[in-house]
Amino acid sequence: MLRIIKSDGAEGVFKPEELIILVAAFLEAWEHLKRSGARFASDYEVEQARDKLGKYIIDQGKKGERDKAVLRDGALLAYGLSVHQLPPRK
Repeated sequence: MLRIIKSDGAEGVFKPEELIILVAAFLEAWEHLKRSGARFASDYEVEQARDKLGKYIIDQGKKGERDKAVLRDGALLAYGLSVHQLPPRK
């Protein structure tokens, strides 16, 4: 998550207490996704999934969202929608 913040140019945008919320939302979203039974064919797919969750949370954080549950649930919804737009695996 912090890697995404740095690469996204969001360093210095958030106060420390806001980063705690964003990181907590990310960790909860990732744990929920893993417990959901989502399967990843490679480490690359794991990294892509984590990046999608993190980028969504950062984008919403930049827009002022600070509710951890809203960030978590929104990230999961955005991820789910993005996966359903992909062509099926063969």
